[in-house]
Amino acid sequence: MQEINKWLRSYGLNDTEIAVYTCILEHPGRKVSDIQRQTGLVRTTIYYTLSQLKANGLISENTQNNVRTYRCADIDALKRNIESTIKTERQKIEQLDSLKNVFQTLNAKKPQQDSYVARYEGTEAIKQAIEQAMRCDSKQWHIIAARDNFLYHMSKQYQKYYLEERKHRGITAKTLWEPTDNIKTPSVEDVFYRNPRVLPEEFRGAFNSLVILYDNTTLIIDPYNQKTAHAIHNSASTELLRLVFNFIWQNTKPAK
Repeated sequence: MQEINKWLRSYGLNDTEIAVYTCILEHPGRKVSDIQRQTGLVRTTIYYTLSQLKANGLISENTQNNVRTYRCADIDALKRNIESTIKTERQKIEQLDSLKNVFQTLNAKKPQQDSYVARYEGTEAIKQAIEQAMRCDSKQWHIIAARDNFLYHMSKQYQKYYLEERKHRGITAKTLWEPTDNIKTPSVEDVFYRNPRVLPEEFRGAFNSLVILYDNTTLIIDPYNQKTAHAIHNSASTELLRLVFNFIWQNTKPAK
């Protein structure tokens, strides 16, 4: 059940939604009174939570003899929901790309900032920051990745989307991994797109953030439990970090 709770959290559910969902999952056909007795939640909270779960396609409602009962959607239905979400997000990106000239025209009318810091709060906001990084002009990333970083806690579906979208956009990278005991041997594809090397041993357990350098921006994604990220848009600082990165990268060994 702990693994299911972890997946539900990565799906975007809060503690109350997880409590109601798992209650129904363990005992299909539950009534509101059953859920209240099992979870200790008040009825108004349960009704609201059920409406949210239904809207997300996670549960179904059945009415018989004026009694409403609830069941969880099967795995195939959940997969379809996620695939539909990914498709919708891809369409949004394509539509936004088609509006690029309009945005540039509007932005050209505003005073340009040489440097600024953008803060992102929440899982969806951080995903948007990553999407912005994927639209970089250089098609080149420099990545410093702790083993226990934000992406490590995302769903398998999002991790797959993240890697496939990077390839789709032709983004190659130089990557520095935290030294761990279970580093997997990179595939030929990994070597081409991610070019991973392992940081010196003194970095083991020293950090759990994810840093992406692209164009003139340094994107720092904080540890997963913080649900925050900061994009530092500044050419000088990003170029300095890129020089330091390259020095470390050249003095490390490829991941084996």
